[in-house]
Order: sequence, then structure tokens, then C-alpha cells
Amino acid sequence: MEPIYTQNQPTVSPVMTTKDWVITWIIFIIPVVGFIASIVWAIDGKNPNRTNFFRAYWIVSIAVIIILAILYGIILAIGYSNGAFH
Repeated sequence: MEPIYTQNQPTVSPVMTTKDWVITWIIFIIPVVGFIASIVWAIDGKNPNRTNFFRAYWIVSIAVIIILAILYGIILAIGYSNGAFH
């Protein structure tokens, strides 16, 4: 008698349709609602496609804010060293 092997099938999340993405973007572009929704969708694990997208969105956004803050500090330091703000 041969042993029976079961193949583990990876779970595949359903693909978001174009309509789902359009609704997501409409909600996302509403100023306060979109900010809150993007945080909820980044934490929420119900739809892996949307969750991964908004996690990546927040990682890139925070990186850009940090880079801009550093550049702003450098520009201010150069301005103060040249006496432009006296």
C-alpha cells in the first residue's frame, strides 16, 4: 500500500478588480477620510493586496518625509552659515 501524500496548495488571495481599485482610490483621495482609511487598510489584513499596497505607501511616505526634513535642515544650516537670515 502506497502512502497518500497531500499537496499543500498555497492560499491565493482574490485579485482586486478594477472597480475595487477605483473605489479604493476615490476613498483615498478624500482628505481626512483617505488618511484614516489608508491607516486602517495598512493594518487590516482582510485583503492582502490592499494591505500590502498601503503598507508600501506609508513606508515610502515616511521615507520621503525624513529625506525632505534632512534636506530642509541642510538648507537652513547653509542659509544661517552664510548670514542670509541675519
